[in-house]
Amino acid sequence: MNTSTSTSLPQGGSAASEALKNFRDAVLDLANATGMDLGSCVVSKLKLNALKYPVKLCRGRAGKYTEYTEVTGIDQSVESQQKEEHKEQAEVTPERGAKETPDSRKRKAAGEDETNTASSRTPPPSELPIQDIIKMVNTFVQERDWDQFHTPRNVALALLGEAGELCEIFQWLGDEADGKVDVKGKWEKKERTHLGQELADVTIYSIRLATLQGIPYV
Repeated sequence: MNTSTSTSLPQGGSAASEALKNFRDAVLDLANATGMDLGSCVVSKLKLNALKYPVKLCRGRAGKYTEYTEVTGIDQSVESQQKEEHKEQAEVTPERGAKETPDSRKRKAAGEDETNTASSRTPPPSELPIQDIIKMVNTFVQERDWDQFHTPRNVALALLGEAGELCEIFQWLGDEADGKVDVKGKWEKKERTHLGQELADVTIYSIRLATLQGIPYV
């Protein structure tokens, strides 16, 4: 997530603005400290959420994603969610090889470089401007007609709940100052995926809260 153009939320504004600014910066610092790319985390989680909450099933409904497990195949187990997330990643990973189309064959025959096509110029998640991330988050909500459920109170409580889940990952690891933990240590892939999902969740809800309160997130 490219935050190079970001400055801050209103510096001298309300307490809510300042609190949200501090929270945003703390999450970004944590992502950097753990070697996680926050933009990639958010994009991956939005893709997973799209599978967990199909528009045709949950539009205008506030139910939990497990209500759709029979259709989506995604339950509460971390394994089932990671399976879907990795499947989604595999479908867009260039080194896996993109499916050849008539147009691509024509370009190849003409000697055109695939990397110069419009579709291939889409920047990777790590380079996406924060404004694009914000738009993706809000579009996801609007497509499902969830604005009716996203009151500031509801979103703030959801954000607190997700922040607690993020804290649980580090709860018993000790302090860096004690030399007991290396937050960039050799975590298993499953653990890093979990961390990425929780970082994404708190970012998504903080973006929603800023949107609802009319607070610029950048």
